[in-house]
Amino acid sequence: MDTKLSFTTKVVKELLSHNFSVFLHNKESIDGYGGWFSTDEGEEEFVVAMKHHMGFEILIHEYCHFLQWKTDRELWEKSNLTYDILFDWIKDVDYTEDQLNQSLHDILEIEHDCEKRVLKLVTNNPIENFDTDKYIRAVYRDWE
Repeated sequence: MDTKLSFTTKVVKELLSHNFSVFLHNKESIDGYGGWFSTDEGEEEFVVAMKHHMGFEILIHEYCHFLQWKTDRELWEKSNLTYDILFDWIKDVDYTEDQLNQSLHDILEIEHDCEKRVLKLVTNNPIENFDTDKYIRAVYRDWE
């Protein structure tokens, strides 16, 4: 059984071996977020606000996005396009209803896949003091 520290160390080593920058901030949030995983060219990064009340859980969630990128590029590439549509729309860029509906569908698909990966990961590789029930409940609420 891994400790949270040993698991985090493994994650950081794997990310670094794939040339990602890793930022584990001693903050409750970064620009209003608990963390993110980015594959944008020149900005490949893994970022987590470790003082967030769900900091370790966010680390696992973002790590599972990395695993999506690593093992299912088709799904990952589709999600990058669809998130761009959503964020552009928030900035008042016009899209058709069909484009927005497809974007939301694709976002739900990648996030659902990510959550399944989290649960599979912690089931197959138990982590000391990881509360699976707390994680599952948090998925249905805001991280804050």
